[in-house]
Amino acid sequence: MTLDADAARRSFTAVAERFKLSPEQAAASALSWPRQHRARDPAGLDRARAAIARLCAGAVRRRGPLHAARIAEELGISTIVVPPNAGVISAYGLVASDYTKFDAVTRKMKLDEAAAQKPARPFGEMRARLAAQFAT
Repeated sequence: MTLDADAARRSFTAVAERFKLSPEQAAASALSWPRQHRARDPAGLDRARAAIARLCAGAVRRRGPLHAARIAEELGISTIVVPPNAGVISAYGLVASDYTKFDAVTRKMKLDEAAAQKPARPFGEMRARLAAQFAT
């Protein structure tokens, strides 16, 4: 694979200017953001015996191996397990999993004798909306 350093630099220029960073600093920040929530120190972790494996199988939006080394370093973990074809395993999981949609509706209502009947209408609307999304 050939890397185009100028194209990479141009892709971060607008963000870098907005935050008064160099393009390199903006790129480093973009790479560090997904690690921030992963690198929290889990309670009771025995770092001497720990290995990072789950990250590499598809977490962090299928870029686990890219971030695993830095996360391991931040947590003081010396072993990273990267399964062969980690991206393929992750892609297979996307293809083999059920297609699911979630929706939520919030309504304020009085809690009275008729309250049990009131959710029927918004639920019906939500169900119709989701059915239309599945149909397209």
